[in-house]
Amino acid sequence: MRTQFAVWLDGIGLQDLDPRIYVTDVEEAPLQTKQHLHPRLSSGGMFASPALRQKLTVTVHFLIHESDPIRRKRLLMQVSAWAQRGSTLTVSDRPHQQLHVQAETLPAMASSLKWTDPLSLTFAACAYPWWEEIVPVSLTLLSGETAAMHLPGTSAHVPVSVNAVNTSGGTISSLTLTCGETTLTLEGLAWANGEELLIGPDSLGLMTMTVGGRNAASCRTPQSSDWLLIPCGAPATISVSCERNVAVTVSAKGAWV
Repeated sequence: MRTQFAVWLDGIGLQDLDPRIYVTDVEEAPLQTKQHLHPRLSSGGMFASPALRQKLTVTVHFLIHESDPIRRKRLLMQVSAWAQRGSTLTVSDRPHQQLHVQAETLPAMASSLKWTDPLSLTFAACAYPWWEEIVPVSLTLLSGETAAMHLPGTSAHVPVSVNAVNTSGGTISSLTLTCGETTLTLEGLAWANGEELLIGPDSLGLMTMTVGGRNAASCRTPQSSDWLLIPCGAPATISVSCERNVAVTVSAKGAWV
């Protein structure tokens, strides 16, 4: 018998933990969403809010070919430890994609004597309930330049990360970035030569802006977009406008929804 699927958590394969472990299937449950309804007071009926993505669940089915109950339970505990340590799931039938997960249901052994019984464990993606590309698409532009970025995927849009360096030899006070249909203008930066300007989501999904390690959120103009976003599956225009020379690297990961 051989493993039919390959599953990895943080690059460590379930099928590689022990030769007696065989992955037989990877099952994706339908995406869980939620909508809020609000009454239409003037004419009756209801307004429906956009569907909120709540959870994407992946179940891994496997076998442990070990008839000795003690050794079988040890292998099962090893699988449980593997499932709880990792956070980034990749599977062989979704090449170049990853899912940020946490273990939701650990495998359990119904009977120590039935060593041929199938086993399973479940992972849930809540914070980021979509598959994303492992390798980001990136491009570098100088001040005044425009380029097109094409992301793979089916998501309407994904956030963009920006790493810009002041290469002008002087101090920069303003910068405008355009990504697709979103625009961000920063004013009053006091951005010194050689300093980095970083823009993008943090680990909690909140947008951050720093220049030289200092918070630059207060420099955003009221007319700016809340996020720099780029669509997936279609080319989008990226442009940089600045009073002096800068080198701006823009990167994003395609998402599949």
